[in-house]
Amino acid sequence: MVTLEHRRFALLSGRVTDIDSWPSSSGGSLPAFAWPEDRAWCFTSDVDPHWAGIAGSDEAISALVDDPHLDVVRASFGEAAPSYY
Repeated sequence: MVTLEHRRFALLSGRVTDIDSWPSSSGGSLPAFAWPEDRAWCFTSDVDPHWAGIAGSDEAISALVDDPHLDVVRASFGEAAPSYY
């Protein structure tokens, strides 16, 4: 278990293709954090189902922002979070 501020997380290791077989204490919810072994990118989500944070190269983030099927807002560390109201 890993504790970050007001939350506890189970730390698991495995292939993303095996996600359906990973143990879960919350009824099958998706991981809150995911990243590959090379740490080239990171995905995080929270209890709000409409929000996810993705870190990666400028090229990877631009590809997500430019995808017409996704609703993506670019954010930068140290800047105020975008408003969704």
